[in-house]
Amino acid sequence: MVHAGHSYGGVVITVAGVVDTVIGLVYDSGYAIEEGESVGQLQGSRYRRRVR
Repeated sequence: MVHAGHSYGGVVITVAGVVDTVIGLVYDSGYAIEEGESVGQLQGSRYRRRVR
């Protein structure tokens, strides 16, 4: 199975990609986060100030 994700969908497929049946992930302008990382961290401090 191959998952594709756009924008925030990249976060979703990254998490889903750990399943044994997934053989590939396709990111179309999507976020590819590392373990322990958040979308807010990737967007930087300007984003965090806006949502407070």
